Amino acid sequence: MQRTQEPDQGQGSRPTRSKRWKAILWIVGGCMVAILGMLVYDMIIKGDEYAAQAYDNQLRPIDNEAFRGTILDRNGNILAQSIEMRQVVADPTELKAGKVPPEEAALQLHQVLGGDVMEYTEKLSRDGKYVLLEKCIDLDTAARVEALDLPGVYTVFTTQREYPYGGVGAQILGGVNGEGVGNGGLEYYYNDLLAPSTKVEYVEYGLKGIPFIGGTVANVSQEKGGNLVCTIDIEMQAWIEDFAQRTMEERQAEKVSIMVLDADTGEIYATCSTPLCPREGGWREATPDEQTLATVASAYDPGSMFKPIVATAAIDSGAMTEDKYFTIPPSLKVYDRTITDSHPHGTLEYTLSQIIEHSSNIGTVLVARTIGDETVAMYATRFGFGQDAGTDFGYVSDGLLKDYTEWAPVDSANIPFGQGMTCSVLQIARAYAVFANGGTLVTPHFMLLNTKVDGPYDWPSDRIISIDTAERLQLVLRRVVTRGTASLAAVGDYPVAGKTGTAQYAEEGSGGYYSDRYIYGFAGFIVGGDPNFVVVITIKNPQRGAETATPDFSEVMTYVTERYYVKVTD
Repeated sequence: MQRTQEPDQGQGSRPTRSKRWKAILWIVGGCMVAILGMLVYDMIIKGDEYAAQAYDNQLRPIDNEAFRGTILDRNGNILAQSIEMRQVVADPTELKAGKVPPEEAALQLHQVLGGDVMEYTEKLSRDGKYVLLEKCIDLDTAARVEALDLPGVYTVFTTQREYPYGGVGAQILGGVNGEGVGNGGLEYYYNDLLAPSTKVEYVEYGLKGIPFIGGTVANVSQEKGGNLVCTIDIEMQAWIEDFAQRTMEERQAEKVSIMVLDADTGEIYATCSTPLCPREGGWREATPDEQTLATVASAYDPGSMFKPIVATAAIDSGAMTEDKYFTIPPSLKVYDRTITDSHPHGTLEYTLSQIIEHSSNIGTVLVARTIGDETVAMYATRFGFGQDAGTDFGYVSDGLLKDYTEWAPVDSANIPFGQGMTCSVLQIARAYAVFANGGTLVTPHFMLLNTKVDGPYDWPSDRIISIDTAERLQLVLRRVVTRGTASLAAVGDYPVAGKTGTAQYAEEGSGGYYSDRYIYGFAGFIVGGDPNFVVVITIKNPQRGAETATPDFSEVMTYVTERYYVKVTD
């Protein structure tokens, strides 16, 4: 009997399974090709870029603990230095991870630091990873903060600028801002010298933020800022400031300015102008007016202190000697203006020397007319008026001296006796140093030495008049004190030479001058002095005392000669 064979169900499903496996293999293969393609792209095409990014993610900068340089006076006394301090910072996320409530941490910090609990709480409750809690604390307080062992609260290195003499010399030294950058005085001018290096050390970190052993990849050495030795004698500076303050109060003056300059070198030993920076708060607590060193930064009409420049022009140019006679009338008419002398007189016969001795405005104008505007202007420029003095300070006034081709007849009459032009106390001191040192124009300066320059800096100087002319002017200025208008400027038995100055000062906004307000000044030196100091003092609008600065000069120069045992050489 023949049987009918049933179809094999298993055999009948094999083609379906085969197709399914092929599809899976194709999918897997395609994925593998895609993955391989991505690997090729990442490792070969983009490999360098990704490697650099990964490497950068492992690097964290560490600020070097470098100090700003120190400023010292000429005798080695520290005037400004940076001391090690600490900042208190926190990572609120670490505090939260440590399960310490911000309020509790804030209270503990308050007990050590004394700050505001609410402010600490607010900062520690933030979402960010960094907050500054205290900007500057001492090391003992920092140790107490660390002893709290609060998670995420750290103390980090910082420095604080310290001025051991408080506000003494603050107008010269200036100060630094919150980032430790100079923002006034020598701190500003010499910031590049004093500032520490800004180099950064990079350290390689692992996945959990743990530094690799030996993982430093850029070990740049720390470099503190350079040190500056300045020309200032801080003890003299303190005395000068006390004297200026006392004089301002006793004379009820608006401002008193003083400068002591070495005529041979241009080194400024002391200078100040009232109002002064507070002795306790110094530069940080001072107003802009208190911070301003007016002896350098402000200009005013020099008055009769300019007259010796006209006499120098007449003698040095060969136009005349100091013995030449002039007929001095009671007054001199210049267009609609009448020029007179400080005291009424009839017609006089004065030599050039006597014109300076008695400070005759009329006589000085007659001398200037004889030699001409061009010669007067040429010598004024030689002496540094209207010019940059090259002084190492943040702001130095050049004063104002118009080109002689622009002088009106009134200017030709006014400028010879120091009106219609302006200059600083610094420029007056520099000019009188020419007389004191035998004819050389020096550069007034504050920097004596610094650690980034090998040896003393060679400050520019230039002979501008002959030795003979300088010696003749010394005799003329000596007679101003011995038999002229400045007898009160005498200093014991020393041969003092110098010149008084009385000038109206400009009325703000009007273009004119106050008729009843004056600046009294005196510039002088010891003839043949060793050391060879020039002292300039100006007193603005005093309400009490003599209408002169000569006795004040005498007191300052007496102190200077005693402090430095000034001798007189031939």
